[in-house]
Amino acid sequence: MVALRIVLLAVVLIVAIVGIVQMNTEVAYAASCPTGSGCGCTTAFAPVICGKQKCRYVNMCLATCAGWTSSQCVDGNPN
Repeated sequence: MVALRIVLLAVVLIVAIVGIVQMNTEVAYAASCPTGSGCGCTTAFAPVICGKQKCRYVNMCLATCAGWTSSQCVDGNPN
């Protein structure tokens, strides 16, 4: 029973950390970046950086929703 509680606590902490990272990544660095909301995109974490303004989005769906094409975006993973 104790082991189950520890595993559940670990899962909750991991989900919270991933959520915080996603929230911070979705915010564009430049004020001139269009938003990518209202399109029904998931919050799957696959960051992209688009355009000369280096607008950051959580995933390509949100970038497309904001008006970018895949040829205007690059992988935004810090690895």
